[in-house]
Amino acid sequence: MRCNGLERCVATRCAAGAPVACDDSNECTTDACAESGPMMCTSTAIAGCRRVAVQSGNYTLTPRLMHQCQDELFKETVLDLNVASVRIDANAASTTVAGMPALLGGGPVTGGRFSVLGTIPGMCITTLTLSGSFTDETHFTGQLALGFVGPWCQVTNCEARNITVSGARAP
Repeated sequence: MRCNGLERCVATRCAAGAPVACDDSNECTTDACAESGPMMCTSTAIAGCRRVAVQSGNYTLTPRLMHQCQDELFKETVLDLNVASVRIDANAASTTVAGMPALLGGGPVTGGRFSVLGTIPGMCITTLTLSGSFTDETHFTGQLALGFVGPWCQVTNCEARNITVSGARAP
């Protein structure tokens, strides 16, 4: 068996060596070791995955993100969303989006895809989740999901919703 490494004899028995590492460092492939055949390591493309070198910077949103809701008793604003652009910072470890009512954060952009989350504390906790895909280094499309959690939310006009959005990096 060649995938469990170079075997060695130990006390009259064969013992497996270190497993073969077949990682090609490409997030858009599934890597495996083949026990037989001409190639020991194989890499299979993941359908729909794109390798995109995302550029951090300011992104203009289309359409402008707008949504407002309030509590019905005191008419106090729970969420006042009016966002024309955001700052996206992406690196190998994480992705952050600034410019929303809360800082959004999540894992790295992988295969062109990303998902970042933030919360606004309060009696009716607001969650904002921006998920999407970069179509190239400077453009993305996605959805902003708004959620509202907590007992106070029952006396608001706030309802969960998804807003389609796209972004283009400002020059």
